[in-house]
Amino acid sequence: MIEALFYWSMWLLIISVYFFDNEIKRRERLTIIGLIIVITSLYSVTFYHFHVNLSFVFLSALVFWYCARQCKLRQFVLMLISFFLAGFYVWIQYLLYIEPVWMYFPPFWMSVAVNSFITIVLLRKILYRCIVVSAAVIGGEIMTSVMLYYFNHVYMFDYVIGQVQSLAIISMAIVIISIWSLFEMVTLELKRRVLLSVPGRSTVSQRKMNA
Repeated sequence: MIEALFYWSMWLLIISVYFFDNEIKRRERLTIIGLIIVITSLYSVTFYHFHVNLSFVFLSALVFWYCARQCKLRQFVLMLISFFLAGFYVWIQYLLYIEPVWMYFPPFWMSVAVNSFITIVLLRKILYRCIVVSAAVIGGEIMTSVMLYYFNHVYMFDYVIGQVQSLAIISMAIVIISIWSLFEMVTLELKRRVLLSVPGRSTVSQRKMNA
């Protein structure tokens, strides 16, 4: 079920970008990135005793590359929020694998809801929101594998870092973030049109813009 959600949400994002993004270069770049993530999600590699999804490796490199291009202050803010969300992710995984008796809600939807809500509230740009969600799940997956290794959990030898279930958290959160960002754009446009339609307000707004 969760695997199907990942592929459904990824193809939804790819199709939406390809047909509705007016900037050609960005559209082509995002479409290629989405296709690479979908294709590489089918394969995994082994490093020592850890199994790692190739899509997870690609996404980690992409997030690291983008964050490295930002200024120090923005890096700090993005990483701080990502670290907080990664801690929440590990806490959910701890309840799931170590103390499942305390798990009252589906862990998948809890992670999607918290990641979406926190990034929407704390960040303005959709790209920052997507980067933070991705970085949080990446960090959470790495810390989860360390936690399983520390507790010598029986599932440690079969655990795949960046498995499709964790990628589905990222993709579903990005779908929710995209829908909310579109809603924000529509409301701002409606607000602008309403202000321009009010007699006298358009002149005042134009004067403020010229000032």
